[in-house]
Amino acid sequence: MGNKRALCVFLARYSPHLNRIERLWKQIKHGWRKAQDYLSLVLLNQALSQILTGFGTTFTLDFSEPDLTFFLS
Repeated sequence: MGNKRALCVFLARYSPHLNRIERLWKQIKHGWRKAQDYLSLVLLNQALSQILTGFGTTFTLDFSEPDLTFFLS
């Protein structure tokens, strides 16, 4: 079978940069939603519904690479 090696990498218990739902929520909060969406609960609900309905078509996120901005903030 040859010489095979494995690399073990320690991950902290809380690794939001590797968790897909955390990355999605970060993008919703800081990228796709607008400040005026918070003017009322109705507007916020409409904005979130529009984002979640359009996810994958209008709103896309590339999960193939880890989000390393976590380490920069």
